[in-house]
This record gives sequence, structure tokens and C-alpha cells, in this order.
Amino acid sequence: LRGSCFGIEISNSSNVRIVGNDISSPGNHCAGIHVQNGQFIKTFGNRTHDSGQNVTGTKFYHMIYYTSDSNHAEVAWNEVDGRNSNICRGIQFHSSPANTPGFNQYDLSVHDNYIHDTRCDGLNFATVDPSKGKVEAYNNLSVHTGLGVLTGDQSNFSCIYFAGITNAGSPGAGTAHLYNNTLVDCGPQGGSDSG
Repeated sequence: LRGSCFGIEISNSSNVRIVGNDISSPGNHCAGIHVQNGQFIKTFGNRTHDSGQNVTGTKFYHMIYYTSDSNHAEVAWNEVDGRNSNICRGIQFHSSPANTPGFNQYDLSVHDNYIHDTRCDGLNFATVDPSKGKVEAYNNLSVHTGLGVLTGDQSNFSCIYFAGITNAGSPGAGTAHLYNNTLVDCGPQGGSDSG
């Protein structure tokens, strides 16, 4: 699939499986897969690459992006290839205050993905609340992530990042689980949040 902006966009939907796609989104301000207010969305065995080539460098667009109020998600067996892409993170969970209500996300399982060559974090759990349902990442391979954005936009440069922020509702609580991940060359961009 090749989209002009989002390769695949799921909005206000539930019980959807995105399986076995090859996705590039070379246009402006894009993501390979974009899920907003999605419940029980499974993203399995996809390859996202060559996205946002016309973007000048910003932290707001990602290869796989689960945004506002998307819960009960499983992201597994995907390749997230940041080469030839100008967008920021490989996989991100972030409820935006621009998309109300934008509560913290929960019941998120990210496993067995190959994430590489991203400009910002390989995986970002920005607005999450493990007390409402599991937040876990395991068996992922994250290599050569945090290469740096083009414009100097404020961002982070790690293999796995927890921002610990809340945009609406109560702050997150509970314990997230990270295990059996292999993280290599995290944040060669440098800075206090790399590595």
C-alpha cells in the first residue's frame, strides 16, 4: 500500500486486524499506520518504510501511531524501517489533547517487532496507565534508533521511552513490563535522553 499521507488510517473503530501489508507514505505529515480512538486493533506482520519524505523533520509523525483513546492494542511481528523516512518515532502511543478526550492508554502489548533506523525513539509509551490494563514490550529488536530529527525539533533519542505524561484525566499508575528486548545503538544522536 502506498498512501499520500497515511498508509492505513483507522478512526473510531473496533475489532480490526491490520495484517501482512507493505506500507509506504512518502507525502507530507504522514504515518504508515495511524489509529485514533481504536479499540481492539491488532497490527501484525506489516512492513512500514519510506514515509514522510517531504516532511522537514518533526516529532509529530510516526511509522505506527496509536493516538487518542486507543486501547486494547497488540502490535507484533512488524518491521518498522526508518531508512528513507523523515518522520520521528517507530511506534508511538500518545493520546493528544487535540483529539478529545485524550485519556491515558492501556492494555497495550508490543512484541516481536524489528524497529530500526528511526530519527527519534524506536518505541514510545507517552501517555499510558498500566493500572487500567497491561502495558508491555517484549521480544522486540530495536537497532540504530534515535538518529536525530532534521530541524532540531525537541524530541527523544532512545530505543524505548516512557514520557510519563498525562494530557487528560488522572495520571498513570501501576507497572509497565519490559522484558527480553534487544536494544542496540540507541541514541547515537546523543543528549541526556539517548541510550
